[in-house]
Amino acid sequence: MLLPVLMWQFRDLYRSEAVTKLPGGTAGQLDVAAWAAWAASSLFNGVAYLVLVLALGALGAACCRWAGATVDFRGLRWAVGAVTAGYLALRLGVFVLLSLAGASDRALLDWLSAPEPSLLLLVAATAVVLGRAAPELRPLRRAACATAPAALLGLLFGVL
Repeated sequence: MLLPVLMWQFRDLYRSEAVTKLPGGTAGQLDVAAWAAWAASSLFNGVAYLVLVLALGALGAACCRWAGATVDFRGLRWAVGAVTAGYLALRLGVFVLLSLAGASDRALLDWLSAPEPSLLLLVAATAVVLGRAAPELRPLRRAACATAPAALLGLLFGVL
């Protein structure tokens, strides 16, 4: 629900892109194009985050089952997905704080695509949760299972 508010931060970028796509457009047409771009990006990002959490949860659960966990797949998927959702919520919180601090649009975009050392925090948190969800896994196997979703997330965000 917070994503559309965050995407509103980039309204000037949407408007400038509308000007390049519609060079002879009136002010009303440019406003409609900017609003449409904002709505589409908000919807796309919301759906993408949901799919991302579900996919990373399934990946983590599959790794745990492959590593020898005997717990049911749904419980593992839920545990890894919950940690991933929490991580993404914290990342959105940092984005909000940067926005409220008055960071420029370019600085926000640079932060979103910069190398992210907090992925190590995601690995550690996932390993701790997997220790509770799948206690039969040894610590090294838990760490390996926790690394898979974080590595894919890093690749998707282009930070690895």
